[in-house]
Amino acid sequence: GGNQVKIGDLVVSKAYQNYSEIVPAKLVVQRTRALKGHTGEYIVTADEPETWKPAKSFFVVSPA
Repeated sequence: GGNQVKIGDLVVSKAYQNYSEIVPAKLVVQRTRALKGHTGEYIVTADEPETWKPAKSFFVVSPA
């Protein structure tokens, strides 16, 4: 996959792509292929352990 987000990666939201130097990266603690009724991969970051977020909304700044 090349662009696949893995557990242990540090990611930043693509919304902050231009500010990745100053935005704190988030640690990926879980990932799943797809949730029921959704397509694509979802991840959970350490700062929000209850929230599944689409992996495509993030980019990796520091691989695991």
